[in-house]
Amino acid sequence: MHTLTTNPAAIDGTIFRQLLGRFATGIVVLTVRHEGSIGGMTVNAFMSGSLDPPLIVASVGRSASLHGPLMQCSQFGMSILARDQEDISRHFARQKVLSDSPEVAFMNGVPVLSSALATFVLHAENRIPCGDHTLIIGLVTQVQLGEQEPLVYFRGGYRSLQQANVPT
Repeated sequence: MHTLTTNPAAIDGTIFRQLLGRFATGIVVLTVRHEGSIGGMTVNAFMSGSLDPPLIVASVGRSASLHGPLMQCSQFGMSILARDQEDISRHFARQKVLSDSPEVAFMNGVPVLSSALATFVLHAENRIPCGDHTLIIGLVTQVQLGEQEPLVYFRGGYRSLQQANVPT
């Protein structure tokens, strides 16, 4: 166990990453069409920003290859990954090269992943610098919902939900 501190400069980056890893998250892939090509990146730092209007916030590292295109685009896609899509997550996180590129569909001209649990088309409303990341706030303009189980990330690894047997 490590001692907590109130001095932000004294918090070790490795320990901070481990602390954040204690929060289970879903996995999404952000997609954008930029200069005639389609780019994508895996993120697990996203959240609902507002229900009315429907806003989603994603955190993108400034060193990410897709940061520049996301800063310039007017629209982008977000796909929530299903339990069987770990390879797709690793592909867009640049951890694994797939023999076939993941299948992309277009919703109003915006690329999203075809077989995702849920997909969103977002209009880029605002971008806010946040340390070494940028928060991108997107207004949801179109959605599509699947029925699979979600892919979950916890303590540095991929997981899936397991329902407990609950007596009825």
